[in-house]
Amino acid sequence: MPATLEHIDLFAELNCDPDVMRYVTGRSSSRAEVEEEWSRRFGPRTDESRGLGYWVGYSDARFIGWWGLGVPTGQLDAGELGFRIKSEHWRRGFGFEGARCVIDHGFSTVGVRLIWAGTVASNAASRATLTKLGLRCIDEPAPGVLTYAITLQAWRAAMH
Repeated sequence: MPATLEHIDLFAELNCDPDVMRYVTGRSSSRAEVEEEWSRRFGPRTDESRGLGYWVGYSDARFIGWWGLGVPTGQLDAGELGFRIKSEHWRRGFGFEGARCVIDHGFSTVGVRLIWAGTVASNAASRATLTKLGLRCIDEPAPGVLTYAITLQAWRAAMH
């Protein structure tokens, strides 16, 4: 389901878990920080007319987390993949399955030609998920910060 401001309490609950935020900010987030983060996500990082934005996921009516394909600055043919999962749902495949759906949406529906994601080198689980999805590490723009990406052509090849 599309993420909205009505989900802000769920995002705040997610971001208050220091384990979830370990590789994002290194600490749990305040309510004000969550509201600021989502004002950016729902603002310049969302383009509903193109199908770029954020979605929330549930299992048995329980909030799992969110996935997104955001608008990268200055890249009209690209999408920025992101996701954050509640720690109680880690290692169950939810991150992978949700991200796979978002990537497929980006290439099949939105029409982007490149999808990329950022993570930190120390986040082995995120790196493994991105690699399993077919993204490859293409850059280290800052020490310990990695950029992964996949093209439309590579995604099509991986799906066949």
